[in-house]
Amino acid sequence: MTDRTAASTQDDLARRLTTLETSLARERSRRRRIERILVGGVLIAASLSAIAASGISNVIDVVQTRRLEILDENDRVVMLASAARHGGRLDIWDAAQRNIARLTGNGLGGDFVLFDRGGRQVAGMYAAGTSARIEVNNPENGSPAVLLAANDRGGVMSAADAQGRRGARMAVENGRGIVAVGTLERDLAVLHMTDSGGRIAARPLKGRQETRLEGEGVLVMSPSQRLASLGYTEDGGRLELLDENGKPRFSAVADTDGGRLETLDGNGMARVGLGVGTGGTGVRVRNSEGEAILAFGEDSQGGGAMEISDEEGNRCLSMGIGEVAGRLVISTREGNPSLNAGGGLEGGRIDVRDREGEVVATMRGLGDGGRVGVGSDPAGVGMYLDAKKNEPPTFAMFSPAGRIVAIAATASGGLINLHDAGGDVAVAIGSANEVQGGILSIRNDNGEEVVRAGVKEGGEGILEVYNESHTRKRSVAAP
Repeated sequence: MTDRTAASTQDDLARRLTTLETSLARERSRRRRIERILVGGVLIAASLSAIAASGISNVIDVVQTRRLEILDENDRVVMLASAARHGGRLDIWDAAQRNIARLTGNGLGGDFVLFDRGGRQVAGMYAAGTSARIEVNNPENGSPAVLLAANDRGGVMSAADAQGRRGARMAVENGRGIVAVGTLERDLAVLHMTDSGGRIAARPLKGRQETRLEGEGVLVMSPSQRLASLGYTEDGGRLELLDENGKPRFSAVADTDGGRLETLDGNGMARVGLGVGTGGTGVRVRNSEGEAILAFGEDSQGGGAMEISDEEGNRCLSMGIGEVAGRLVISTREGNPSLNAGGGLEGGRIDVRDREGEVVATMRGLGDGGRVGVGSDPAGVGMYLDAKKNEPPTFAMFSPAGRIVAIAATASGGLINLHDAGGDVAVAIGSANEVQGGILSIRNDNGEEVVRAGVKEGGEGILEVYNESHTRKRSVAAP
């Protein structure tokens, strides 16, 4: 036998062995199918016999087995029903023989679990007593990404990140709902129900403060009490700020008339207030006793006004707008005006009053000039200094009977007149008109000049004495 013939014989033998193994495998598969058919036939026959014997129903009442396998066309198990520790168990495999689902008992209820292709649990449903939950898990670490649970108090749903850190949850407990966003340790934003309505709360990542939006408004809370509130009234809004001890320190109110702001001290006393309303706009400052010591704003006519008072609330200074110009009033602690300043059509005016309220000094504009006066108008005594643009200034003193002294500036020099009780000039002193020098004139009660002393031409002095009718005179001159 040659080498080629031996090799051909070996190849033929190998093919025959392969064909024989294939035939044997097919035969075993055929026999298993026949056995299953026979077993099924026996079961069917037994069932039919039982039905025939009973004569009542054509449905099998009970099929009992400790293990039930469902095979695919390739004789692979794709579903298995069996008994486990806490009851029944059902497993399902996919076409690649991966266990993808399991239903089993847990002693308190039932569990249903879904797996991915890698055998990692990705979802589950669990029942235990009066509670139940549904989980959707992160495949990488198995932590719940979404959790839905319920018990005898209510339900809850939460969502977490890829590391299993909870970021949001929603729950209903005892008839109240809540939605929270935050971390596992701390809720940072919360929407929930209270006895009075709904509430939204925002919290910092660190610290125990909290901002709330409730049915009545917005609240800023410390760990122990309210720090700020924003809400509404019947006809507007309100704002209130409190210190760490819970004492109000600032308030604001808006209504149909306008708005008001107030800052308060530790005793709840309003110390500074700002108001806008139908009566005007203004700011008022109070002392610790509640007395208004400073106020400024809009008066009833729409102009500006300001008042300053002492510690007992007595108005001591006021400023405002008069009919023509501004006005200023300075008063005593008893409230009596002591100085008035203002303006008129002819110019400004300042009046100084005594303790009885009478004007004792005045300064005023007279159109094209001005006047300064000191005295008492009711008593008729005093003095005035007048000056105008195109006239020489004058000074006058008055008694109850009238003017008694007059001093003026003339074209030739100064002039002084001394008047008698009747207001007539009794003595006149001044500069002469005809010559350089001074002159003195004395007059009687009829106003006639009876004595005249002056300077003649050449600079010599002269004294002239007249009779009462000023018809005769006697002169005395230097020798």
